[in-house]
Amino acid sequence: MALHPISAHPRLPEKKRKAIIAAVLELRSTVAGRVLLRKIRMDKPTKANYKQDYLYLESLNLSNYGTLKL
Repeated sequence: MALHPISAHPRLPEKKRKAIIAAVLELRSTVAGRVLLRKIRMDKPTKANYKQDYLYLESLNLSNYGTLKL
């Protein structure tokens, strides 16, 4: 699993999801951006990969414990 996988909810239009992810990843390229990331303890954000970062969660059967309704 990546240390800080970045993703956006699929309900967001794809163009906006890509823009959000790109903006967070772009912060790594400047000193000011790296300072901001360090302040929130996110030194190495990376684009999330579902299979690598989240697929294992399916084996935990978390749906057995209820769902959060927003």
